[in-house]
Amino acid sequence: SATSSNNNVTPFLYLDRIGFAPDEANKIISAAAPSVENLQKILTAHLLAVPFENMDQHEHPACSSSSGSSNNNAPLVPRKQPADLPSLNDIEKTLTKIIHKRRGGFCFELNFAFGWLLRNLGYSVRFALADVSCQQIIPAHVVILVDGLLLLPTDASPTTVLVDVGFGTPGVCEVVLPLEYDQPRTNPFGDVFRFDALRDHARFDTTLYRT
Repeated sequence: SATSSNNNVTPFLYLDRIGFAPDEANKIISAAAPSVENLQKILTAHLLAVPFENMDQHEHPACSSSSGSSNNNAPLVPRKQPADLPSLNDIEKTLTKIIHKRRGGFCFELNFAFGWLLRNLGYSVRFALADVSCQQIIPAHVVILVDGLLLLPTDASPTTVLVDVGFGTPGVCEVVLPLEYDQPRTNPFGDVFRFDALRDHARFDTTLYRT
């Protein structure tokens, strides 16, 4: 539904999970319209509260008890295969993992979950396949594009921005990034980001650089 999942995950519970007090969460939920200001607040809170976690992408020993103690004789938990990777059809499992189990996730899990939250808060969300340095045969990353936002109240027309809570490296996507060419954007740490067009690339049309 627009406000909850079958596992009783609501936007309010999600906002609580990432550190919003009840009055702050209700203010965001009841906002008259999506805004860049609120999007930046939610993005920052998510990055601080939900860790990048790729344990499921590696073979590792199973825990022998609920206390988490290790057992050298425990069977190995196999790494997930491509067919087992999360999709939007698995959003219930991902939300349960992040909200109820208070775990993290890797790029697909985190950005699918964050996209679910944004959509339920009224944002117009699309997902785009991406890659790091464009070296892999199959795109191995996904990002979120949010359409229809005014960067400033005085702007004449809305724009599209990129957000990414699943990159896994600090200092990369901590700010909302307008998808505009030749418009550098500086984060609070002094890193400058810019988008360039890839005019002759078979798979991608845009590159994001950090300098």
